[in-house]
Amino acid sequence: MKSTFVMVKGILLVPTPDETYKAMKFSVDHETEEQLFGVIDKVMVDITQMRGLSIIADETKKARDPNNMQFWPMERFHHLEVQTKSLSMPPAQGTIQ
Repeated sequence: MKSTFVMVKGILLVPTPDETYKAMKFSVDHETEEQLFGVIDKVMVDITQMRGLSIIADETKKARDPNNMQFWPMERFHHLEVQTKSLSMPPAQGTIQ
């Protein structure tokens, strides 16, 4: 089983000196890349249907708290970017010298 961190970045149409994007972040456990792409595709369809991103306002607090969620409409973004990063490292090969 592999784990992948996914970040959907909404690049702000009007960036501020402190922020250039807002991001929806989550991780996916998957066996194949096709499963990972299926989850990302579903998230992107949901974003399109909702016409915006739901993000966690304060990442130090619980994500399941509805008071900690913010909705950012698509009109506030120039475009979206999807970034992925593997959280699963392959086993080390060879010897350490």
